[in-house]
Amino acid sequence: MANENGLPTTSFGRVVTGKKSMILGLILWFFLGGIGLVYAGRVGLGIALFIIQIICAFIAFLIIPAIIAILVWIAVLVLTYNAIKENNELWARHQTY
Repeated sequence: MANENGLPTTSFGRVVTGKKSMILGLILWFFLGGIGLVYAGRVGLGIALFIIQIICAFIAFLIIPAIIAILVWIAVLVLTYNAIKENNELWARHQTY
């Protein structure tokens, strides 16, 4: 899909304006969780998951929140990777036109 300016848009509606660094996105994910998704363009979801991770970290002395925090952390990894991959594939396709 493309917007009115001919730029590609992601499956979640964000306009792709350039290639994103997979390494930077994954470094942000590793240290800041949902912020990797913010970098990838999924701002709302990234902030929501970041807040969930912060809450879980504050109550991590309980085993259940710690498990939830780890599961959310892994889910954010997959979401960040897929969002950046989609962005870069759309940008590469756009560059060939």
